[in-house]
Amino acid sequence: MSKTTLVIVVSLIVIGGVGFLTWRTSRGGSEELTFTTAQVERGTIVSTISASGNLIQTNTFTITTSATGVVKEVFVQEGEEVQKGQKLVELTLDQSSEEEKISAWAAYLLAQNSVALAKENKLTLEKGVEDAKGAL
Repeated sequence: MSKTTLVIVVSLIVIGGVGFLTWRTSRGGSEELTFTTAQVERGTIVSTISASGNLIQTNTFTITTSATGVVKEVFVQEGEEVQKGQKLVELTLDQSSEEEKISAWAAYLLAQNSVALAKENKLTLEKGVEDAKGAL
């Protein structure tokens, strides 16, 4: 290594050391840390937390219907708590919704008749099984 390079490296180290010492003493680094110890004791911890803010209601639902028509009467107000099965509005159905209602009622009655026939068939078949068992 050349003499000039050696002088530059030593100068940088000295300048860095002086800078570090100056920084360390200017921020109070020469003070010693002190610790306080205490005997462990059993006791009750009392802690209080206070806060302020807003509550947000999360039990809200959007209600939609495929029925179309004119609202005849509203039975609840916005923000009012409602119960399951409670009547909310009454609609006067337009022609297409009225036809859908009639079609749905007819399908319901047909399903009821199908259930009644199935029950009768079941009883008939059970009687046939009992008769067959008796003939053996």
